[in-house]
This record gives sequence, C-alpha cells and structure tokens, in this order.
Amino acid sequence: MTLWDFLKDRMLKNNTQTVKEDNVSISFEELVIYAEIMAKKMKGEKSCAICCTSELSTAMALLGCFAAGVTAIPMSISYGDKHCKNILHHISPTTFITDSAGTLEIYQIEDSVYKNPRIRPALIMCNQDSDGSIKGAMISDLNIITNLSDMENLFDIDESDSILITRPLYHSSVLTIEFLFSLIKGARIVFESNKKPSFLFGKLISEEITTIGVTPTMFSVLLDSYSHYDDLKLKHIIFGDEYIGEETAKKFRETFNNANIYNVYGKPETSFCISVLPPEYFDKYHDCVGAPLESISIKILNDKEKSVLDGEYGTLWVRGDSIMRGYYNDKEKTQTILKNGWFCTGDIAMVTSEGWLKIKGRKGESFERIQL
Repeated sequence: MTLWDFLKDRMLKNNTQTVKEDNVSISFEELVIYAEIMAKKMKGEKSCAICCTSELSTAMALLGCFAAGVTAIPMSISYGDKHCKNILHHISPTTFITDSAGTLEIYQIEDSVYKNPRIRPALIMCNQDSDGSIKGAMISDLNIITNLSDMENLFDIDESDSILITRPLYHSSVLTIEFLFSLIKGARIVFESNKKPSFLFGKLISEEITTIGVTPTMFSVLLDSYSHYDDLKLKHIIFGDEYIGEETAKKFRETFNNANIYNVYGKPETSFCISVLPPEYFDKYHDCVGAPLESISIKILNDKEKSVLDGEYGTLWVRGDSIMRGYYNDKEKTQTILKNGWFCTGDIAMVTSEGWLKIKGRKGESFERIQL
C-alpha cells in the first residue's frame, strides 16, 4: 500500500471534516480531489521542493506529491532564504511548488541533478547538521505508515476533536503527529502562524480547540499571558522537544486537571515518533518520554558500544520499520549513523526501573534538554 492510498482511505471516512487557515476552509474530500488533480500535473517528476507562505498551501502540496508518488522536500520560509537555498543546492529537486504569487504553482527546475534512490522516499526531511551542512533524511511510504499505525491507539483523538497547528510542517513532529495523524483520525485541523500568546488564546477559544502540540516552553508562555483557562476546551496536550521539570509539570496539571497530557519523543530520521508517555502516567513520570512504539526496538550502549544496565545512561539506538533509509546523497554520513539496521539517535538516555525511557540530552552536551 502506498502512503497516498493509506491517507486517502482514512480521509474519505471523514470526508466532510475540514482543514482551515484564516478564512479558508476545505473539506477532506476536497483535499483528496485537489491532491489527485495536482498529481496529474506532476506525472513523471522525481522530486519536489515545497516552500509556501501558507501552511494550508504546504499541506495541499504535500498531499499532491504523495498522490503523484513524487518525493516531497518540505521547507519553511521562517528559516530564511539561505537555509532554503542550501536545501535546494543539496537535494537539487526536479520541481518546485510555491504560493508566492497567491496560488499554488508548480515549476520545473531545468538544471536538476536529482537521482532517484533505490527505494523512492515519500519525503526527504532536511535539517542542518552541527557542521552547518544539510542532511536529508529519506523517509519511505512504509516508514510513515508504520509510525502512524503505531500511534493509532496511543492518542485518544477522533473526529470530535479540533487541533491547532502553530508550527511549520517542515518540522517532522508537526508533519507526522499533528497533521498526518489528524487526517487519519478525522480530527478538524486549524493552521495558525501568528504566535502572539494573546492571539493564540483567542484562536483556542473561537475555534473551540481541543488538541494542541507544543513545546513546554511555548505552552508556559501561553499560560502566563492569560488567566481565564475555564474558557478553553483543551482535552489533549501533546508535548515534545524539551525536558519537562517537576515545577512545570505541576503547573500544567493544576491548570488542566482533566486534560490528557502526552509526552512524546522522536527524530526526523524515525518518521518522527519513537516513544510516547501515556497521559495516565504524566503526573508521576513527567520527566520520562514513555515506552517505544510497538514496531520500535531500542538499545542503550556505552562508549565501547556495549549494552548498559537499566538505570544507567548511554547512547540511544533504535530499530524498526519507521527508521529512515539513509541520508540523501550522503553515504558517509549514513554509514556513521545507521549500523545493521540500528539508528544512532545521538541522545543520552536510560531505561528506568519502571521501564520508561528517559532522555538526558545530546551526547557531548551538558544541559538536560532534548534537542530535536
């Protein structure tokens, strides 16, 4: 099954559900129709970079690429022209989609040198390495389908929910957990790029938002700017990307005592999600990121690549069908991070006596904060 077949089947089960940005709203069924029209225009292309001012436009372009079987390379203008140009230079896609003229337009890139990998990626998720170079994680249809399927029964989200997406789809956590997962679960999706706390609070209320994915820091700022929490209808709060301290966790729980609070952990190279802490354990184990997803195996190794004991820290390695196929056009970097099917996350982790995964930080860094 292709990723598009998987998404289309699930979207049409909630065909009247909508995706909204500003005053524009489009149903899931209309999204499917639009994506397949776009796919016909992209027939025969190999890869497509996506850089839009609108996240709804980005979403439509991504679905068009999935429907066409064209590798999508999401980008974000919020990271600046130089970053986007570096991605284009490294990947050299055959086509480019933008909404800079007000509507989605597809442009062919005449001097593209893109070469199809042995297994066609559905996505190439790009970010900047520590040395400033671009690395593009090749994520296959199977990778994403596996990750989404693993999460199905872990999040109590359905067609009665509305999710507010405030960050670019360029981020793998936003793309997978917030956007694609909402599509397959039938949740209403609202995009909002204005991150001013007062504005976001108004949006949470006016759109009757029940679900939000945020960093703990961003959520703390949001809470500090407003006091009428009873006006909110939040039922599901999905945290990621940062360590959650005891005081912060207590603040979140006291403010939203009936909400499901999830703590998630993942990497672009793992399609995103690696583990989830179920909400019933948040109050007691807020500093943990839960247990690995069903399809994911983990091991924690010391500097000599020997397994550590439970309760001891080491470098986290993961394996499973959601792990990337490698970095695009970078065999050397791939070989240093993928060994016999195992992916080295580069994060320092431990398994607690209760069986939960705890992340201390990046290898070689002294602060306790997850960097994704």
